[in-house]
Amino acid sequence: MTVAGAATWICLPAVFVGPLLAPVYMAGQPRLFGWPFFYWYQFLWVPLGAVLLTVACFLSRRRKELNRRPKRRA
Repeated sequence: MTVAGAATWICLPAVFVGPLLAPVYMAGQPRLFGWPFFYWYQFLWVPLGAVLLTVACFLSRRRKELNRRPKRRA
């Protein structure tokens, strides 16, 4: 497996596992602009998830393009 393949398989589960870790974010402190940690932690995963899924998509496409190229023989 290449580095791009490994990074893809790290990005994808992180998007789903992060918001499901309830014991991590079930707290009122610290507050950010008056919002409890629970709310801003969940809202943080929206753009973070979009970034991680975009990175996984580009890495997957790049890996497919590299596999399509003809192999050079020495």
